Parts: sequence; C-alpha cells; structure tokens
Amino acid sequence: MFSYSMEYGIPLKTLTAQETARKFDFEWLCRYPRPSTVSSDNGKQFVFNEFAELLQSYGIHHHTVPAFQPSSNGLVERINLTIGNALRLNSNQPITNLLIQSISWSIRATSHRVLNCSPSEMVFGSHMLEARLINDKDKVLKVAQEKKKKQSSYDIERQNDKRIDFKFEIGKKVFIKSNNPNKLENRFNGPYLIKSILRNNTVQVDMGTHPQILNIRKQKPLHEPEKKEKKAECRKVHPGPANPGRHTKPLFTK
Repeated sequence: MFSYSMEYGIPLKTLTAQETARKFDFEWLCRYPRPSTVSSDNGKQFVFNEFAELLQSYGIHHHTVPAFQPSSNGLVERINLTIGNALRLNSNQPITNLLIQSISWSIRATSHRVLNCSPSEMVFGSHMLEARLINDKDKVLKVAQEKKKKQSSYDIERQNDKRIDFKFEIGKKVFIKSNNPNKLENRFNGPYLIKSILRNNTVQVDMGTHPQILNIRKQKPLHEPEKKEKKAECRKVHPGPANPGRHTKPLFTK
C-alpha cells in the first residue's frame, strides 16, 4: 500500500481484507489527514466487506482500476517494481520490516526526474539527507506540478500516435484481448457489445454473464461493413421479334 504524495509504503504480512483494513487504519488514518479517494486494484483484500466498511465509516470514496490494466495504477506498480529489484539485490538477507523501511526511506529521499525534487521536499518542505528547510515550498510544488503536467501531456501524445482513430460508442462491438494465451489460443475474444462509456478511457462491455469495465487498451474495435441502401434498378426490356420462334433476319447472309 502506497500514498501518491508521500510514497509511504505499508508492508503487509497477509493479503487479507482484515489485515489490509487494520494496517491502513493504524498506519495512515490514525496519523495523517484522511484522503478523499483511495484507488486500488480488484484484489480480494480491497473489495471484501472489511476494507469497504472502513472506507465507508471515514467517508472515503473507493475507486477501483479496470481489471488486467496495471498501467491504470502505474505509480504503485512502479514502486513495487523498485522495491522488488532492491529486495533481489539483498537476497542473502531475510526480508524484514527493517529492510523494507530502509528501501522506502531511499525512495522518499531520492530526487524524482519529473518533479525535480524528492517526495519529502514536496510534502514537508525539507530535505531528508540534510537538516535544512526549503525557503519557498509553494514554488517547489508549483514547479513540480507544471513538470508533471508537461510529462503527462507528452506521454499521452506519444501513445496516441500509435492508436487507430476510432470513436467508442454505445452499441458498437469490440474484441477483448486475452490474458496470457498459449500458442494455440486466440489473442482476442468476442466481439462484445459496448453498454456504456465511462471516464479515464474505460468502457463497460457486456461479456454475456456480467458487464465488465475495461480500458480501451485491452480492446480492438470491430470494423463492420457499412450498410448501403439497395437502390431499385430498372431493367430495360428490349422488344423482341414478333414471332419468337423465327428470326426476322437470317443469321448469316451470303
């Protein structure tokens, strides 16, 4: 579990809804201001009653990312990858809470390439490597927001260059990308009908048994042939010979 602003990690012993709710309550909600929204994947530890009831009691909105779309929760996935790489470098040591906190400290103290500052500088206005304060914290935050917005616009433009121009609309059909297919399985399943258009490049697709929310990156549009109206064709009737059994002129002349 991570915070987007502080990059504060909370290690979990077991992936249960009860353990997740308890850790989130004790480690975050009892120490820091409550967030307005919590984003998570569709794991059982986040969608079961214990965690849902905790968020409801604090008045926190729970937002789940589309299924099989890790990039929708990219910051958390990137930090998990960084922690995993650091743990592999220390594979000769047992994984303890002290080791995880040491790795988390290095993440908070490292300057971010896009933000041009470390998470601790942006949130608390002070350096973690030396005891000095930042004179103008608002200026640092403003520069970080501008650089983040510029990088986000660049990433969106770069991704849109490779996309096919297609407008997702209710009633159209799409193919859904298969998850980890083998060599003989189809790479896409469907087509399925689009039921509704949601925000953040997601649509609700009718999968037969139940509707599912998926990102457009997991979909391939079905290009149906345009239906053309059949125009009534008038056939010209040529008048035949008076006696259909005989020709008025011989076929061959001498």
